[in-house]
Amino acid sequence: MLTSRIILDFFLLICLFSVFVLGSSEEAPYLLMTPSGNQFIKNGKDINVECKVMNTTSPYDITWYKNNQPLQTQGHYIIQGNKFSIRSPGSKQVGTYSCEAIVETIDGSVMLERSITYGEPIHIEAMDTIRYSKGEIAHIVCTATSSPLPVVTWSINNMNVSVAIDSGNTSHYQQVGRNDGPHGWKSTLRVLDLSYSDTGVYNCTAFNGIHQEHKAIRVTVQDRMAAVYPFLGIVTECTILIIVILIQEKCSEDSYDECDALNKNDEKAELLEKGNLK
Repeated sequence: MLTSRIILDFFLLICLFSVFVLGSSEEAPYLLMTPSGNQFIKNGKDINVECKVMNTTSPYDITWYKNNQPLQTQGHYIIQGNKFSIRSPGSKQVGTYSCEAIVETIDGSVMLERSITYGEPIHIEAMDTIRYSKGEIAHIVCTATSSPLPVVTWSINNMNVSVAIDSGNTSHYQQVGRNDGPHGWKSTLRVLDLSYSDTGVYNCTAFNGIHQEHKAIRVTVQDRMAAVYPFLGIVTECTILIIVILIQEKCSEDSYDECDALNKNDEKAELLEKGNLK
C-alpha cells in the first residue's frame, strides 16, 4: 500500500513538472518588422515595410501609423493588411512609421507595437580651417541639415566638449544653437581667451537618430602681431627699394659732376695750348 502511494506521488510529480516545463517553454507572441532598423529615403526609391506577429495562431489585424497618426491608403501610401508601402517618397514622407497589433493570448489581449524611422542624409557645412589671434574669442560654426532634425555635439582631442559644457565642468567653452530653416541646426562653439594650446582639430558631429556625420575644423591660434608681419615685410621691402634708388641717383649726380669738371679742365687745357701756339 505504501509502495503504491509512493509510485503514485512520483508519477504525479512528473506530470506537474511536465506541465510546468511545457507551459513555461511556450514563447510569448511578438511583432516582427521588416526592415528592422531605421533607414534613409534614397532618391525616391519605393519603401516596403511588413509587420508579422510571431508565436501565435490567433487572428490579428495590423494598424499603421505615421508620427502616431493613423494611416490610410492615400497618395504615396499603400496599405495591404500587414504590408505597407510608400511610393516615390520625398522629404514630406520623412517620419516615424509604426505598426500595431492586438493579439489574444491565454492571459488576455496583448497589444504589440514596432516602429521604424525614415529620414534624409545629413549635410554639414563648416569651414575647413580658421585662424585666430591669441586672446581672442573663437566662434566656430557648424550647420547640419537633415530630417529628422539633427543634434550637434563638439569634441577636440578626444574630449567631448558638449558633455563638459552640459555638466558644468568647463568655463572655457560655450555652445549655442538655433534653427537654420525647417530641417537645419546651426551650432556655434565659443572658445574664450584663446591660447596656443587651443590650436587643434575641432570635430562637429551631427546625429538625427538614423545616422551621424562628422566635420573636422582645423583651428590655429597665432601671435597677435602675426597679421601685421606681412605688412611690415612689404614696408621694409619698399623702404630698401627707395634707399637703393636714392643711392643710385646720388651716384649718378656725382658721376655727372665729375664728368663736367673734367670737360671744363680739358677746355682750359685746349685754350692754353692755343695761346702758346700763337
